[in-house]
Amino acid sequence: MLLLLLIGSAGCSSGPPHGLIRIDRAEVRFFLHPGDRQPATAPESVSLPHSWTAEQRRDYEAAEYRLTFSVGDIGEEPYGVYTTRMRDGGQIRLDGRLLDVVPFSDSAVRVSWRRGMLVDVAPSLLGGGEHELRFRIVPYAPDPDGRFYPVFVGPAMSLEPLWRQRTYEALFLPQVSVVLTLTGAFMSALIWLRRRRDRVYLLFSLASGFWALRSLYYSVEQIPAWLGPRWLELSNLATAGFVLSMAVFIYRLAGRRWPGLELLYLLYGLFGVILVYAFGLRGDHIVLQCWQAGLLAPALHAVATLARAQYRGETPRNLVFWVGLAIAAVASIHDLEIALDALPRDTLTWLSFAALAPLFAMAISLVHRFTAAMQSHEALASTLEARVSDRERELAANFARLAQAQREQARLHERQRIMQDVHDGMGSQLLSALILVEHGQLDQSQVAAVLRQAIDDMRLSIDVLSGGGNDFESSLGNLIVRIDQRVRPAGIDLQLINELRDRVPVPATAGLQLLRIIQESIGNALKHSGARRITVTARYAPGDPMLEVVVADSGRGFDAAATPRADQHGLANMRSRAQRIGAELRITSGPEGTVCRVLLPVVPPKSSGETAGGWLDTPPAVADEGDR
Repeated sequence: MLLLLLIGSAGCSSGPPHGLIRIDRAEVRFFLHPGDRQPATAPESVSLPHSWTAEQRRDYEAAEYRLTFSVGDIGEEPYGVYTTRMRDGGQIRLDGRLLDVVPFSDSAVRVSWRRGMLVDVAPSLLGGGEHELRFRIVPYAPDPDGRFYPVFVGPAMSLEPLWRQRTYEALFLPQVSVVLTLTGAFMSALIWLRRRRDRVYLLFSLASGFWALRSLYYSVEQIPAWLGPRWLELSNLATAGFVLSMAVFIYRLAGRRWPGLELLYLLYGLFGVILVYAFGLRGDHIVLQCWQAGLLAPALHAVATLARAQYRGETPRNLVFWVGLAIAAVASIHDLEIALDALPRDTLTWLSFAALAPLFAMAISLVHRFTAAMQSHEALASTLEARVSDRERELAANFARLAQAQREQARLHERQRIMQDVHDGMGSQLLSALILVEHGQLDQSQVAAVLRQAIDDMRLSIDVLSGGGNDFESSLGNLIVRIDQRVRPAGIDLQLINELRDRVPVPATAGLQLLRIIQESIGNALKHSGARRITVTARYAPGDPMLEVVVADSGRGFDAAATPRADQHGLANMRSRAQRIGAELRITSGPEGTVCRVLLPVVPPKSSGETAGGWLDTPPAVADEGDR
């Protein structure tokens, strides 16, 4: 788009200013060698622009054009001499005096000047009357395509706009074209490197690169001499590469893939390289000309393929592409008219710029293709995101239902545990006492003891459950107070040492079992050890992994390692309860008394029995019947 604007601005020129002297007639003489002083031919009057004939290009190596003009008194106003182009350079003389030497080709550098040539003339050299200009031209030897264009003489300030415009059109615009096409080729190549399967980007990169190489022929005025004979060949081969790459790109754009035809195009291009190498530098051999003409077939076939695909609705309509092709076709006809001398030879050629139109259309197609792919990706991502969100909501709802079910299950297990505990504890005691009473085996004091123990179990359960489930400290205090009220009249000192520095996170189930272990340990000490002092110590600090409860008495010890008798269930019950809640029970005994130590993890162990509400224990298998 930028280049089209630049071309449009160049086309807004109003033509040569008024007041200039245009010289379009000259006498030409030819020389056998560039350094000869004597011409080999008589002066010949020619019209400008003038091209050498085939015989002149073959027989002579230099030419000198003589032009005459008349001016009046110009005063002190600066003048100049301007010609559209002196491709091969040369010497310019005014009335026999050397005005300027335009650099020409030598053994190190080959020149091909495309800018306009403007030479300043001092006012003192242009007095009133007739003057003579001589231009000595030495065409490049391997490509002696001699031409000479009309000459303008006039004020320098009037000639300078012509020179600037010609330089802008013939040199600056082709250079901009090269930069743009190389940029497009580079960007497309980067995209293709990230998307190797999508070869349309590679084809666009190749087409842009080939056209940049072809345009480089019209953008560089000086090249190394060794490259000079091959410069035109590279331009012709680059044009062929552009046509073949463009054809394959159009096939892909039309949704066609013909590997065999694409391979044929590749072989055709390689065959052209062989022909150029074999048939000389100028490329005017009949076989090479036929090969170049054969490039028209892939171009027309590709255009017809795209037109057919769009007519059938197989691909989206692409008006920009057809406009680009039309612009390139008009430019080709225009340049052909220049080659056939239907237009002046110094007319600016259009194809170097107009070919950017189909390239621009190709770029637009790639942009549409890329944006369509991105939109499809975004739509897919949006759909996937919506599906993921739906799944997340479903999973959240499922997790909520599962959590509720787990809570319900935990409560159910808790109720079942309490029922089982009441059944195995207080219920078993009452049932056993009832049987013994019915058989007359218990007296009144024994019945009272059984009932008292059942009431203690009931109160213990009530304390644990009514305390909110996790108030272990209050439940322990209530237990010690009740036992102390019964044992203190008998002279037994029961003490509670509270070293609980924070609320202990013990679930109701574990707390109830722990309190019964303590109750069992105190009961054993009262029944069997004859202790007069019993101390219960509870320790816990924030961050500790364990709750420690120690029951120590001052009575006579026993052999803790010995196997208990069949009628002794106290220690077995204590170990069973500790095992259910994941606690560690340590019992040591000696002449100075017995120590029962319980270590309870305050964080539930990672096991299959863990739930959100605490530990799920299996129902106790051993009946809580004390030491009976």
